[in-house]
Amino acid sequence: FLVGIVRREALRSAPAEVNVAAVAEEPVFVLIDDPLDTASDLHQFLEGAPVPVVDRSLRWLGSLAQ
Repeated sequence: FLVGIVRREALRSAPAEVNVAAVAEEPVFVLIDDPLDTASDLHQFLEGAPVPVVDRSLRWLGSLAQ
């Protein structure tokens, strides 16, 4: 299950001893049957990072990258 996302900038600025949970954000994603323009909008929101794709049970299926 997708439980959160970590932005690149959060990884770059965090001290090495910090765990992933400390820099994770609430998950944002598209469902497998969402239209592609929804994924495109989310791709912009995520500043070019891959967009997580989940099924209706919120299981991670993969990511869309440009």
